[in-house]
Amino acid sequence: MNTEVFFEDFSGLAKRNLSSEVVFITDEHLYQLYSHLLTPFSTIVIESGEDHKVWASVEYVIEQLLKLGVHRKSLIVGFGGGMVTDLTGFVASVYMRGINFALIPTSLLGMVDAAIGGKTAINFKSFKNIIGTFSPPKWILLDEQWLNTLPEEAYRSGLSEVLKYALITNNRFYQWIYENTDKILKKEPSAVRYFIEQSQLIKRNIVETDPYEKAERKWLNFGHTLGHAIENQNKLPHGLAVAVGMMFASEISVRMGLLKQTELDILKKNYQALNLPSSVSFDKELALKAIFNDKKRTSSGVDFILLKSVGEAVTHHFMFLELKQWIDDLC
Repeated sequence: MNTEVFFEDFSGLAKRNLSSEVVFITDEHLYQLYSHLLTPFSTIVIESGEDHKVWASVEYVIEQLLKLGVHRKSLIVGFGGGMVTDLTGFVASVYMRGINFALIPTSLLGMVDAAIGGKTAINFKSFKNIIGTFSPPKWILLDEQWLNTLPEEAYRSGLSEVLKYALITNNRFYQWIYENTDKILKKEPSAVRYFIEQSQLIKRNIVETDPYEKAERKWLNFGHTLGHAIENQNKLPHGLAVAVGMMFASEISVRMGLLKQTELDILKKNYQALNLPSSVSFDKELALKAIFNDKKRTSSGVDFILLKSVGEAVTHHFMFLELKQWIDDLC
């Protein structure tokens, strides 16, 4: 993954030697807050929210790129949360068969997950990220100041993904999260910088080892199979839906004799401290239908990520009937 990642405030763009052939993509909410920063650049503004990470938005952005005369030597910069960075990367990967793009994630979820790894995607109907490509950005600029205007729910949504990285690969990082909950919730700068750096390091290492999701990269889907299935149904922020999915997978892990009950008990305490949901009510049939159409499925079932222990993930292939039984038993 040949992507430069650097911590810098917005003024650091001056060091990027950006030419006039740069186009920013952002959403209405961010544009209202930071339009003064975007004045020097051509800017395409899309509607806010996950509901707009769809093909209609792709068409709109491409129409605007054509009007602006964007060509293969131009640079597109996605400035926003995961929805904006996902859509920007997808557009850049298909426009003129691919042009350079860069990302400035403004949400915690974007900083630790969506902007990292080279995956781009849009949603189709009720299916999340079902259309996408692998296309890494040229560079990613990180600035923790954006988190000061981030709604609390969106911050907790990002913390769920941070916790995921620790659970699947790094017990020491998990212990650090457990011991520093107060600092994390208060957004103490040193703590925020540390868990962003650790999360990015974990994801980048996994992606570089397995760029096309053949083995270890599947672990990044921990909590996502059920999480995606209930996210749209319950109108939950992505990270909070994933939190529910992670707890579901952890419960299965205990029942299958992988994860220790004591580890699960500590995880539940960590959830309470971070104010993450461990369960929600949902329509099981709709959830199973979504899982059946999950992009990770095969003809017989779906690869499901479990925990062998805290800090060690394992991939288990469930037949659809098996997974249905677990959902009936645990949800």
